[in-house]
Amino acid sequence: MRVLVVDDEPLCGELVQRALRREYDVTFCSRGDDAIAQIRGGASFDAILCDLTMPGTSGVDVFRAVRDAAPAQAEKIVFVTGGATTADANALLAAQRGRVLFKPFDRARLLQAVGTVAKG
Repeated sequence: MRVLVVDDEPLCGELVQRALRREYDVTFCSRGDDAIAQIRGGASFDAILCDLTMPGTSGVDVFRAVRDAAPAQAEKIVFVTGGATTADANALLAAQRGRVLFKPFDRARLLQAVGTVAKG
């Protein structure tokens, strides 16, 4: 199964990759625009872990672009956040039916979140 990790902090991205790579094929993007380009280019993922607060293209922007380009992929997004900071982000999180992973998290919670969306 394939997982896309989107996080502007390389260290966070590396830690998540390490935690997942035994069970999943992991792709990392440090910019929301790069993640959107992957989806628009036809890449398909079983789960997408997306940081909510990123400079430039935010997690909200990534969600909207993925929803427009590949609606089924948008249902595979799990937002990673230390706390939503904008009205848009808060509204999006409220609509996600539990597809939110709050920092800090451990490997077990990470695997559970990915497994929930990846295995449907």
